[in-house]
Amino acid sequence: MSVLVVNRFRNFISSLVLESDVISLSDDGTDTTLIVGNVFHARAIPAPNRRVIDVDGTDYEVVSVDYDTNTIVVSGVIASAIKITVPNPFYWHGTLISTANEIECVQPNDKCPMVYLNEIITEDLQRKPSSMITIAQIRIAFADFYSNDWTRFDHYEKAITPLCNLAAFVFSKLDKHSCFRLESDVRQRIVPKWGEITRKGTTQKTFNEYLDAIEWEFDLGICEC
Repeated sequence: MSVLVVNRFRNFISSLVLESDVISLSDDGTDTTLIVGNVFHARAIPAPNRRVIDVDGTDYEVVSVDYDTNTIVVSGVIASAIKITVPNPFYWHGTLISTANEIECVQPNDKCPMVYLNEIITEDLQRKPSSMITIAQIRIAFADFYSNDWTRFDHYEKAITPLCNLAAFVFSKLDKHSCFRLESDVRQRIVPKWGEITRKGTTQKTFNEYLDAIEWEFDLGICEC
């Protein structure tokens, strides 16, 4: 049944549409400032791994994001805009070791931001006739890169805040999805420098990357749908 859980959750993440209306815009002749309903997990990343958002079908590089005011500055002049779309997070699943081996061969722009489903998955299979197929104990992490020169404030301002936005959006969709049913509260942990351990002067990192993360643990019912 764990195959069903993995596939259902993968399909759920890939089906997300992170789209928001543009409330207003202005430009300075070089960059355009967009005030939107929700900036989601949009981030400004230095070259060569710059990130983009879609504005009415065209990709624009993100210059800066203000999460308090839902403001995004993008490179280029935009005369008018109706909607923005932020790219979906990348989905990974497996044990930490197997996923690390898989991610190692992938370019940075195809790794993060990520939603990682941790295996092994424990399930309570339903023996009585029910619309519920199984109840799975889910452990996931929302993770994204950080820079090694960041201050503690930077971790929260530049990575954890957008990850919180992403997690909140995922929760809002998961809670209403016809194929799932939350069977417990979500236990959340915010983890700067996710999984880093230093032993005898050597630092080990989750997936061998500098990552901040938000961890979730919850029981998820998988329904017939």
